[in-house]
Amino acid sequence: MSLPLSDIVNVKAEVSAMSAPRKEFNIGLLIGSNSTVNQDGEVVFYSSVDAMAEAGFTTNSAEYQAAVLYFAQSPAPDLLAVGLIGEDETALEALQACRAANSEWYVATFTKAVADTLSIEDADAIAAYVESCSVSSVWFYQVSDKETYLAAMKAMQAKKYSRTLTLYASQESATVALMGYAMGANYKGSAAYTLALKSLVGVKPEGDMDSNLLSNILSAGGNVYVTQGYYYTVLRSGKMANGISFDDVIYLDMLVNHIELAIMDQLTTLPKIAQTQDGVEILISAITDPCEEMVTKGYLAPGNWTGRKVLTLEAGDTLSKGYLILAEDINAQSQADRDARIAPNLYVCVKTAGAIESVVIGVVVNR
Repeated sequence: MSLPLSDIVNVKAEVSAMSAPRKEFNIGLLIGSNSTVNQDGEVVFYSSVDAMAEAGFTTNSAEYQAAVLYFAQSPAPDLLAVGLIGEDETALEALQACRAANSEWYVATFTKAVADTLSIEDADAIAAYVESCSVSSVWFYQVSDKETYLAAMKAMQAKKYSRTLTLYASQESATVALMGYAMGANYKGSAAYTLALKSLVGVKPEGDMDSNLLSNILSAGGNVYVTQGYYYTVLRSGKMANGISFDDVIYLDMLVNHIELAIMDQLTTLPKIAQTQDGVEILISAITDPCEEMVTKGYLAPGNWTGRKVLTLEAGDTLSKGYLILAEDINAQSQADRDARIAPNLYVCVKTAGAIESVVIGVVVNR
């Protein structure tokens, strides 16, 4: 009989826990009112219009036609989430149900038929919900009524909503096409992008637009798809209701999400993170990777800090990497914090790369 080796050589295998998958922020949600398709209140993901047809959406349904525009964008998104408004359910309640059912989708919009039923008060309630949602979310709000769209935009602007993008468009599903571009351009490993001045496949520009009306829309915090210079059909101007560009919202959401998960990975996989300077350095190292990812993507870039003083960082200092991670002195912690095993406060100071969206050129001629 052969005896085991374990009393001489005892090898213990330990398999590290898998890191939590990072959200890619590249799935849009379409909410419609198609009563012929039963999804039992669930959010269902489709990879193509063919898959939607197989699920029961007819080719002339609003959801199917919207999906055609969504998947037609370049780069094309991989997935479309679809939710349907239930009987006696409001648009807000349907959106809340979709958020509760799934946390993977990022931007939401409604079919035009649903969006056209929204009063300014309804829209305000939806925007307020999206603003306060615990899972980072964005709403693309299409307004098509020629008599009220400026008022609808100004109402969103007055509340300074940073997660609602308002688009004036008379065409069916224009916000779905815009959502398709926004989600398709954010594929894994993609470079940073903006929505400003981008073309949308399958969307017609608003034909009754002049310079004065365009100026009014932009001043009201709105967006519109127009033809400029005869040859260019582009989106003006890719901003949320409060004037912040969409790319600043999505990339900051990505950075925050990836930092959260990077820290949780350390806390859950390491046997222990000591409440010492070495332990703090482990946390700083974990935060560094998401920041470097955003530098590589082109969202962060070196520049001068113009924000408030943060520990040793002062206005005028240079962020040579595009970010700086600072921690309060662990030796200055209170005993209560040590007893509670709380890390010293950490600060991630970042400098965004920004984007050029307009140019003034002086041509000086000498004869």
